[in-house]
Amino acid sequence: MGTLKSVLLGVSLVFASTTSAVASVQDAVSTLGFETVNEWTIRNGTVIGSSPNRTQGAAALAIRPSGYTVLTSRLLGPLGQVMPTVSFDCF
Repeated sequence: MGTLKSVLLGVSLVFASTTSAVASVQDAVSTLGFETVNEWTIRNGTVIGSSPNRTQGAAALAIRPSGYTVLTSRLLGPLGQVMPTVSFDCF
């Protein structure tokens, strides 16, 4: 069994107002699936690429964090109704 390492990760989602959004709901779902590497930027770390380790979908974003790491999404259009809680699976 590997060594457990703690990682502090901040995720920043960038939303457009309803009137100025250029992205569709499908685009937002794609971004929030973490499957497309170029839809995210990272501060204090490195994007390694795409990983087959995932909970769902075809792939997942693979990063190498360095201290407190912040991921920022590309501009997201309106999401519609969302749940008050968000969770992420980290491998």
